[in-house]
Amino acid sequence: MTEAGQGEYNSDADLEAAAEVLGSGIHVERIPLEEYSRMTIPVDEVKSVLALRSSVGSWLAERLLDVPTFVQLGTTLNLGDSVLVPFTPRASAQEPRTLPGSVVHNEIDSNQLWDDLITRLALLA
Repeated sequence: MTEAGQGEYNSDADLEAAAEVLGSGIHVERIPLEEYSRMTIPVDEVKSVLALRSSVGSWLAERLLDVPTFVQLGTTLNLGDSVLVPFTPRASAQEPRTLPGSVVHNEIDSNQLWDDLITRLALLA
């Protein structure tokens, strides 16, 4: 994950763009694929908590539940690489691994991220 083309999803999707970003010297926050895969939310929570929290929560829930007809919606949704995940590094999280120009966050508390999102949406109600 230290350079483009080393098995990281976004890098592999566009090697040239990844190389440009990583070579630019800007600070990059990285979350490994394994962490994304842990960010699952029960569909019932999306329907009963997120959708009822605020008008923005209802809009987000509709987007999350609006899957293509060929997709069988199960009991959980993976938020994964989603702008819906309000990621804020916490002091209680394991010390992030630092790479040149970036920080790699491991052991992210997905339940806390979900709770943070719900709390922030409640403030909009």
